Amino acid sequence: MAVAPMEQIEALAEPAAPSRRGLWWDAWHRLRENRAAVAGAVYILLMLVVAAVAPLIAPHDPNFIAPNARSNTPPLDGRARSRLSAGHR
Repeated sequence: MAVAPMEQIEALAEPAAPSRRGLWWDAWHRLRENRAAVAGAVYILLMLVVAAVAPLIAPHDPNFIAPNARSNTPPLDGRARSRLSAGHR
């Protein structure tokens, strides 16, 4: 096994020079390169915008039932009525 020269060992022991760009720049750069992450961020932002403008899109109260509204269930015929009274499902 060959022994490394002393200069190489000292060069490895020196700390790496800090980059001019910071941690946040590096994270932002890596995020922009990841297409799935960008698509997810766009989707989340779109959902936030839709949630923010939802009262403008549908201004009516979702829990309001008009007093003159009829039931939306279909009418029961004789057979269905007898099955329900007998306890069958």
